[in-house]
Amino acid sequence: MSQVSTAYDNFLTRVDAVLTGAAGWIKLPFAYDIEKNPEIYLRQGYALGIGAGVNTKRVLSSTLSISREFTLTIVRALDATDLEVTLRQSLEKQLFEDIKLVIADVERNSTLNVGQILCSYSGDSGIEYVDGETSEYVQLRANFLVEYFETI
Repeated sequence: MSQVSTAYDNFLTRVDAVLTGAAGWIKLPFAYDIEKNPEIYLRQGYALGIGAGVNTKRVLSSTLSISREFTLTIVRALDATDLEVTLRQSLEKQLFEDIKLVIADVERNSTLNVGQILCSYSGDSGIEYVDGETSEYVQLRANFLVEYFETI
């Protein structure tokens, strides 16, 4: 198995542990197209996608160092009308509270595989709106850099 598979599995295990500690979170089946997910999942869901990777040009004894972006998307139902500004703002801020739990976990323990895979938070998308068929949702995409060595 490649190190990217190990990194993905280990990162997702940590996200599962952090987010599912709070009730109601559902893993979304479509990480790359959030709007394709069933609306019931979008009420409070999350997904992990694997993004672009780059060769860091650090070769160590027939291994290659790769830095790859993982994107964690979290989404919540926007159960507020256009006129309920305070409630809308509270729901938006809750996404940042949710993602902070994952960021804190990563920054406290930046390895995903006994020191062989490093992970760090690199930024996020800010609040984005997702239109469902019957409801509206807010999402936040957080980016994490994952660095690992792959045997060549």
